[in-house]
Amino acid sequence: MATTNLNADAYHLTRDTAESSRLEAQHEVWKTNVGYLIHPRIAETLPQRDVLVGDVGTGTGAWLLDVARQPNAQNWNFHGLDLSAAQFPPIPSSNIRFSTLNILDPVPADLEGKFDVLHLRILVMGLPTGTWVTAATNLRKLLKPGGWLQWEEARFGDLVTLQTDLSHSALRTSSEALYHSIRAAVVSRGVALDEIASLEGFVGSGGFEDVRLDLLGSDRVLETRKGFSLAVAGAFRGMIKMLASADPEASTWREGGAAWQQLDSIENAMRREELYYSADIMVVTGRRVS
Repeated sequence: MATTNLNADAYHLTRDTAESSRLEAQHEVWKTNVGYLIHPRIAETLPQRDVLVGDVGTGTGAWLLDVARQPNAQNWNFHGLDLSAAQFPPIPSSNIRFSTLNILDPVPADLEGKFDVLHLRILVMGLPTGTWVTAATNLRKLLKPGGWLQWEEARFGDLVTLQTDLSHSALRTSSEALYHSIRAAVVSRGVALDEIASLEGFVGSGGFEDVRLDLLGSDRVLETRKGFSLAVAGAFRGMIKMLASADPEASTWREGGAAWQQLDSIENAMRREELYYSADIMVVTGRRVS
C-alpha cells in the first residue's frame, strides 16, 4: 500500500454509523439513477442457478443484498468482500457470505477463478494512485473464464456545483472553494481523483476483453439530484474527519472548524434545493474471456 494513505488499509472515509447510513442512502440514489443493479448485457448471459456474484468493496452489502432479493437470483450465491468487516450486515440466508479481502494483495488460491460476476462501486476512496491496473488484474483472477466485471465510479475529480437560481451564486462559489480545498488535501495523500476518468483503460490493461463504458449524468433522473448531492456532501464530511485525525493541529479540518461550518451551510442549501452537485457516472463492464 502507498505510504501516503491516511490509514493503514487505504480507506479515506470513516466506518461509523453515519457512514453506513450514508452508504445505504447512496445505494438507493445510485440504483435509481443508473437504472439497474446488474448491467443488462451481463444479466442476459446469467443462468437461473449456479451463479456466484461477488461485490468488492461491499461496505454494508447494500448492493449485494439488493441483488439477492431479486426473484431471478434466488438460486444464486453471493459473496461480499471488503478491506474491513466493520460494516458487514447480519447474514440473512445461507447463500450469502462476507469476508475480508485486499484487492491489491495476491489473490487467495481459494478465491481464484470462482466468480461469475464481480461488482464494484466507488472504490476511489480505497484505491491509491497508481494501483488501479493492479486491482483490475487481480479482479480478473477472481473471475471464472467467461465471467463479468461491472465497475462503477463517478468522476469526482471533475465534480461541479450548480445553482438552481440566480440568487445562489455566493453559495455556489463557497461550495466550489471547499471542494477544491478538500480535493487538494486528499489527492496529496494518495486519493486517485485524477485517475478516475481512465477507468475504462485500467480495466483493459488488467486483461479484460469486450470492455465497454457507459457514461451517465448524476442527475439523469432529476429526483435523485438532491439525494446524490447529500451523499457526496456526507462523503466530504467523512474526508474532513479523516484529514483532522491525520493532522490534529490543522484547525481548518477540526470538528466545528471553518471547513465543517462551510459544509454545514452547503448541506443546508442542498436540502433547500438551492445547490446540487453534478458528476459523470461511469459504468465499465468487461469480460474475462480465457
